[in-house]
Amino acid sequence: MIYVTVSYTCHYQPLCQVTHKCGQQVKDPVCLKSSTKHPFRLSLSVCQRDLTPCRFLGNRTQAVMQRALIGRSALLAQQAAVLDAPLFSRNAPVLQRLDRSMSSVTVPPPACLLRPLEAPLRYLFGPGPSNVPPRVLAAGGRPIIGHLHPEMYGIMNDIKKGIQYAFQTENKMTISMSGSGHAAMECAVFNAVEPGESVLVAVNGIWGERVAEIAERMGANVHKMVKAPGGYFTNKEIEQAVEKHKPVLFFLTHGESSAGLCHPMDGIGDICRKHNCLFLVDTVASLGAAPIYMDKQSKTPDNFPVLLLYTNLCEVFSVSCCFPGIDILYTGSQKALNAPPGTAPISFNERACQKMFNRKTKPVSYLFDMTHLSNYWGCDGKPARAYHHTGPVSGFFALRESLAILAETGLEESWRKHKEVSGYLQRGLEDLGLKLFIPERVSITSPQINDFIEKKIEIQGQANCKYCASRDFHIAGFETSLRNHHCYP
Repeated sequence: MIYVTVSYTCHYQPLCQVTHKCGQQVKDPVCLKSSTKHPFRLSLSVCQRDLTPCRFLGNRTQAVMQRALIGRSALLAQQAAVLDAPLFSRNAPVLQRLDRSMSSVTVPPPACLLRPLEAPLRYLFGPGPSNVPPRVLAAGGRPIIGHLHPEMYGIMNDIKKGIQYAFQTENKMTISMSGSGHAAMECAVFNAVEPGESVLVAVNGIWGERVAEIAERMGANVHKMVKAPGGYFTNKEIEQAVEKHKPVLFFLTHGESSAGLCHPMDGIGDICRKHNCLFLVDTVASLGAAPIYMDKQSKTPDNFPVLLLYTNLCEVFSVSCCFPGIDILYTGSQKALNAPPGTAPISFNERACQKMFNRKTKPVSYLFDMTHLSNYWGCDGKPARAYHHTGPVSGFFALRESLAILAETGLEESWRKHKEVSGYLQRGLEDLGLKLFIPERVSITSPQINDFIEKKIEIQGQANCKYCASRDFHIAGFETSLRNHHCYP
């Protein structure tokens, strides 16, 4: 015999519970006589002979339950009447149908999520993300562990050492942000600057504009040095602006992806130190592809060209003498580091720590407060790490593996490979008839495509390219089909 138990509640307070045989006429119990003016709900459970609930079927209002209770319970009893068959195991499809018919949700499951995930295999040559090696993908797919487990702390320590190697720094205050490069960008500004303080931003592309807006939003007094996209600033221009505006922070992009420039860094740290100004550098588009030395910069002639690509390279110069380096440096995981997006290494030297840990006001963001993050990453010298937020465990696995690959390869070899690929790509683009935005080849590879898209220039080449036949190319937000063109395998 199958029984149905009906529980009556009002405002989530139990009124009574009545058990019926399947098919039995159901009447409102006496306990509801005094509560009819209040809406009440009924919970239906199906029970076996011992009246032990074996399946919860849902909640419904009184009117709906009175119509459905007898008929549905009888149908369930008929389906469940299999010799010695457990109700749920033998009749799971029936119960699932009954669940759906009695569900309280009004928005159905989206049909798109009932299909398998589909992600095409594409070769990514844009500003990021870049293709991720199978080894890094496999690391990101390892089983999740707790973000406060000792094993996770060990992985985070490995990441810190890998970042120190990639940045060429010995800074203890070195961590990875839980977020994209923008998270590190905001972390740097929020911690180093207080409302009303002066900030100087070098703008020669989108990232200078972005930092200026972030600083303005948190109340800083922002001054801009502006160049046309692709232009760079001389050390003399920088020093004059620093003397004029007396900023607490000067920002410059090392690899300006939106314009196609890898900016020289040498001597700028000395200028900032001379005028008691912190030097903040964005290397999201360049770390791993172009030489950068956080603790010191080699002295080269002013405006000496350097070269890079996400898959490009900077020229490596002979070093005659060294000058003070960079106070705050950050990058992203998804470009030359070849890791998935979502983690952003950042490092602060002693000058930066003195400034941000002696603030008069708290940073505007709790999540990006380095007072807490330094403890979470074990950088503050305290024996115990306190909970601050749940870090992206899988993202940290992948970042750790990408830094391991960089360590195994070696920075100089990574720079050399990117230089080789950069030249290969630039020659190929010129063979296609495209002009480089920076003719001197001193920047991120950035071809000019306006004429190509607007005039629909026909590119001659192999008619049946086995690498790219019937493939679409996606260029910086534009889509165009290059069906017959010369390719470089």
